[in-house]
Amino acid sequence: MTQIYNDLPSPNHNEPPNLRGDILDEIADHLACAMDRERDSGRDDQTARWAVLDKFGNPAEIIRKLWFEAMKERIMRAHSLLLLNLLAVLPLTASTWYLTIAYLHLFNPFDHTMFLSGSGFWIISWPMALATLALWINLIFHAREFLRWNNSKRQLLELTSHESE
Repeated sequence: MTQIYNDLPSPNHNEPPNLRGDILDEIADHLACAMDRERDSGRDDQTARWAVLDKFGNPAEIIRKLWFEAMKERIMRAHSLLLLNLLAVLPLTASTWYLTIAYLHLFNPFDHTMFLSGSGFWIISWPMALATLALWINLIFHAREFLRWNNSKRQLLELTSHESE
């Protein structure tokens, strides 16, 4: 079971801490009950073991499927947050650049009298620039999450395809 546990993708901070242990405990319990039933039917340990694995299937593949099913909602949430961040950051970035370029074309940025005279640009542009920066940082964080989940999904698919060969 330790080898199967190590075949799972590396733990993620979004993963519940007891998920892997719960899955392994559940599979071990099912295997133990099936083994007891086979022994009760009069089979020796080796024959009972092969009969259990034949009926049960590949425990490693089942564990990976259970892990993926348990994490699917979190993975989809990470994908959705990345898309929402992308949809928010692109227009905000474009509007911030547009306002900056418009201001630079209309006014001399080194003329401090425009700043002191109450030009509305500075009141609008700095909060927009800070919001844009915050959204880009958030987008980078969610992109890292997205890549981490895709890497986990790829690892699971590779392990499953190697076992089926």
